[in-house]
Amino acid sequence: MNRKLLTVFLLASLPLAAWTKGDNTEESSINEMQRGVFNHVGIYLGPGSEGINFGVSACVTSYLELSAGMSIVPSIKLSDEVDVDLPYHEISEEHWSHIIGNSETDMNVDFARTTFDVKASFYPWGGKSKFCIVTGLSFGGKELAKISAFSDLAHNVKKALPQINVTSDFEDYEFSYDNQGNLKAEIRGYAVRPYLGIGIGRMIPSRRVGFRFDFGCQYMGKIKFHQNGREVKKKNETFVDKGESNGKKFYEKIPVYPVLRFTLTGRIL
Repeated sequence: MNRKLLTVFLLASLPLAAWTKGDNTEESSINEMQRGVFNHVGIYLGPGSEGINFGVSACVTSYLELSAGMSIVPSIKLSDEVDVDLPYHEISEEHWSHIIGNSETDMNVDFARTTFDVKASFYPWGGKSKFCIVTGLSFGGKELAKISAFSDLAHNVKKALPQINVTSDFEDYEFSYDNQGNLKAEIRGYAVRPYLGIGIGRMIPSRRVGFRFDFGCQYMGKIKFHQNGREVKKKNETFVDKGESNGKKFYEKIPVYPVLRFTLTGRIL
């Protein structure tokens, strides 16, 4: 009977022994990483609100990891119907025949962009801790998004009267059409945008493959609209709605971009 119990005990202990061995291997790997400086390198890839992220990481100590890579936002367009405004008092009767076309058009905002990111992950408790504070910078130029529209009405009017200013309003700003009936403008922020957030997971995993989750904010600076290389100022309305007279748009109050990112990480050295 004792032999049978011993046999059962030994068989039951095999999975635990295998798990303990694996855990010791992981702990040994972590300790090895703690001793080295820049002797472990990894790669990462994952989706997030910054776009598709990929790059390389390096372990400095058990308290600090550095990463550098790129974030690519594909072409994401938002559209809104706007009015095409004409200065009718500047148009003579002989040119009224050119006032043909739709008085409304779609204005598109395209958020496609590519940025280069440099970030540092600080692990306050070092060791095997997964929690970290993340800081960094994103370099991608001042352009955050492109604004575009086409109006057949603007095209017809500008063809006959190039001096006439045909416009459309967007977010309390007034933009002009060119002689071909096209409207082009840009939304701009800081060319270098600071980042602050928190992360769960290591950029250099103890095993070959791991996961990382980030949550934070990218500071974009004061949002500005530009057209033809010049800043477009907000319109001075004579009559302003009471609900908006004492306030600004949300993005003007808090010019930050929320960042959520899930990353697959891998250790190659």
